[in-house]
Amino acid sequence: GEAITHHPNGVWGLFFLREEVLAPFGYLPPEKRPLIGEVPGELPPWRNRSDTPLFRVLFNRTNFAESTALSEEEQRFQLIVFTLALPFRSLMKVKPISLFVGVKGSGKTVTLRGVCMLLLGPLGDISPMPDEEGFIAAVSSKPFYFVDNAEWCPRWLEDRLATTATGGIIPMRKLYTTNEITEYRPDCFLALTAREPHFRREDVADRLLIYHVQRFKDFIPESVFQGPLIKHRDALLSEYLDNLNLIVRDIRANGYPTAGVKHRLADWATFATVANRALGLGVDVDKFLANLQNEKSNFVMEEDTLYHLLKAWCELPDTHPENDITAADLYKELKELSEKDGIAFDYTGSQAIAKRIRNIKEEMEEVFGLVVTPQKGRASLYRFTAKFNKEPQESNERQEKLPIDLSPCAKELRSIVTKLETEGGGDTTWRDIVQEARRRHPGRSNTDIDM
Repeated sequence: GEAITHHPNGVWGLFFLREEVLAPFGYLPPEKRPLIGEVPGELPPWRNRSDTPLFRVLFNRTNFAESTALSEEEQRFQLIVFTLALPFRSLMKVKPISLFVGVKGSGKTVTLRGVCMLLLGPLGDISPMPDEEGFIAAVSSKPFYFVDNAEWCPRWLEDRLATTATGGIIPMRKLYTTNEITEYRPDCFLALTAREPHFRREDVADRLLIYHVQRFKDFIPESVFQGPLIKHRDALLSEYLDNLNLIVRDIRANGYPTAGVKHRLADWATFATVANRALGLGVDVDKFLANLQNEKSNFVMEEDTLYHLLKAWCELPDTHPENDITAADLYKELKELSEKDGIAFDYTGSQAIAKRIRNIKEEMEEVFGLVVTPQKGRASLYRFTAKFNKEPQESNERQEKLPIDLSPCAKELRSIVTKLETEGGGDTTWRDIVQEARRRHPGRSNTDIDM
């Protein structure tokens, strides 16, 4: 934590094998680092360290989405800490898995490729999705492994993701033998990109650091985009080492926290607290961790019809989710709602509902404020205590006085959606639709626009 010095490979009995893609670099003290001019694709600065070259080139160019439980600032902090954590594998028995989610053209691959190129050199790159044996070979031999386009979810993937995150043992039959077993123990940081990830098992989601990125409006050739990183790699990697040294100095001065934390990724949460303090980033880590937990809960449930139907049921004006209800009655209510709204319901009965709620109890508590009351010899009772956006029922008089002709309104909505999808090429949000409607009709009131 005092200084960074150069030593020949092999000193102190430590010899580091060099990978073919690894390019050498030279450490530059701060006074010898060149100034970096314009950085293509640079976004607005991030907090009080945004003027440093490393932050400008590596962390200030990812187009994070804002419509998530994690703010843009919190997602950027998450990426910074994940990148700084890579050399500290020994501090994290359980390692987080970074997952970048976004449509094509949102910079998922470019962001992770930039981290690879910083640490390994111009040949550093993100890998395509391998088969199971290739995955095991990679995570048991590399300090970090970044996988692109993890769209498909073969039967083995969720088990291997969970084992890699927890540092468990992967037993496999030894090649060219009948009954000899060899064991692999991953010690690797994983990062994945996907447009629509399908690995949503609860124990996997518990280990995820989720980033939502949105499509760029203007595109820059990647050779131009990564140009400053390749040109100034020595200076950027030198700053990276300085930051690592600050963390080491902080640990030596203040010790490494040993108190328990509320977050499931305790090792990661502890390191994030130390890095935030050592680098003076000024982030409210407790708030960040709470929002991260909420984001993971939404991730687990957002493709589950139970989540969408239960949310719709809780928001109905004539329901009382805060009152006790059995799984049988809840199933009946949700089944009727699904048939009324034409939504497919994947559950076959009250037992299936109860089992699912039991399996995702923590996520249900986070999102719906679930309270379970066990009943001796009887079915448990459920209450949902979160605050829901109850929509009041409108009277016939109010409906007759609506100032909007619904037929032209539908045509206008279709026109807006078509325009936005043609121009953006990605997912269109309700916020985008409302903003376009306000641009087209500046004289209309907000109430009319929202209608």
